[in-house]
Amino acid sequence: MTSILSQLIMETGKNCKAYASDLVYGYDRIRDTVRSLDTMIELTDSGQPERIWFGIRDYGVDGEMLLFARLDGPSLEVAMERYYNRIYLLEISVSGDHERQNGSDREWVFPTELILKKVWDGTDSLKTE
Repeated sequence: MTSILSQLIMETGKNCKAYASDLVYGYDRIRDTVRSLDTMIELTDSGQPERIWFGIRDYGVDGEMLLFARLDGPSLEVAMERYYNRIYLLEISVSGDHERQNGSDREWVFPTELILKKVWDGTDSLKTE
């Protein structure tokens, strides 16, 4: 998780003129997702990753709600160019079964995978993979 956070911090620093600290709100969501037993069990049961979006602008970092509100228009490419320098998607998934550590109900181990994808970098079309 540290290397992913480092990459997001560096990209935000390079591509954000002010309010780069907005990235902290996204980090809080990552931390809360990974720490939440209920969320991790849901991810295990569903087989679907938790997705956390980051829209890096000149003046701040948008989360999913504001990012998609800005991009909801007749032309996705124009909206991306107008508002964002970079768009990242972090996928958090659980690979395999979870297990109790030391027989405790409070200490669970989840084999967690975090994948950071650069979805758009301001130079080409949207990457949806």
